[in-house]
Amino acid sequence: MKTDQIEDEIRNVLDSFGDDFWNESWGDRTRRVKNRIGAIGKAEGYSVYANQSDFGENGEWLFDMTWLVIEDGFVVNVPLVLESEWKRGDEIGNDFQKLMVSRAELRVMIFSFPDEESATTEINDLQKAVGLFSAGQASDRYLLATYREDLGRFDYCSFCAGELVTQPN
Repeated sequence: MKTDQIEDEIRNVLDSFGDDFWNESWGDRTRRVKNRIGAIGKAEGYSVYANQSDFGENGEWLFDMTWLVIEDGFVVNVPLVLESEWKRGDEIGNDFQKLMVSRAELRVMIFSFPDEESATTEINDLQKAVGLFSAGQASDRYLLATYREDLGRFDYCSFCAGELVTQPN
């Protein structure tokens, strides 16, 4: 499955969560996200690693969720890494920086904000971080999924690092 198809599948999964999604505990929300997105990776034949989920027997592999292609006991590709953070503040940026250093085909960050203004500010900050990251490559692809508490739904921002204007140091 191509990366843009994986993004579409992830959007479909997140959009399918009902009105009760935000009323769940953060642990239940995270488990629900991991179970549904992990199922996409498993259906594609990837080894899925995500602690406290249906894929917990594999444990966690560096990120909240990791999809790996393993051949003869060696990791040969990383189709996806995912971090989710429901608390606002430095935790989002810290988790996002872990995604930036990965060599995954797709880096997914799931987080929440109460309104458009605060979500836009955070997205701009994350994109600035990517633009400043000197070890990044133009093809590094990101999907940001922001749960908008005011709307009760997810908004999405998808981009490649090469699409951003690099900020001066």
